[in-house]
Amino acid sequence: MVIGVATTLGVGTAIGYKRIVVTVAEKIGKTHLTYAQGAAAEIVAAATIGLADFAHMPVSTTHVLSSGVAGTMAANHSGLRGDTIRKIGLAWALTLPAAILLAASFFWTGCFFVPAGSPRCAVDDSGPTRCARGTEHGHQLVDPGVAATSCLRC
Repeated sequence: MVIGVATTLGVGTAIGYKRIVVTVAEKIGKTHLTYAQGAAAEIVAAATIGLADFAHMPVSTTHVLSSGVAGTMAANHSGLRGDTIRKIGLAWALTLPAAILLAASFFWTGCFFVPAGSPRCAVDDSGPTRCARGTEHGHQLVDPGVAATSCLRC
């Protein structure tokens, strides 16, 4: 699974890198990124990502670098392109909820097709039972000692 995810990310980056590079280097500010601005943005991004790693916080490297570039443009009084900043902000705001909804839908779809794959439920054809929520159905908790949680199928 890890190899599949890594391969997919690598192929996606290889195909779509130019759009990201052009946006970060040319479309955030009203002027093109200078070498000094690029170096400053990279140093800030590396430090921020390093601190986030130390604190065990997940961050997007693209988001961090984009923010660094915007910061260098603002500090240099080069000006920021509002339309691009709005698009990036919208993408940041929508990424987390979209990923949550997609992951949940894939998980629940998988549990529908493979009921025994859910962590607390196992199919039991011996008759109806009650889960921790008190719902009567034809499967039981794998770990009946966990009374505070309910069956994932309910």
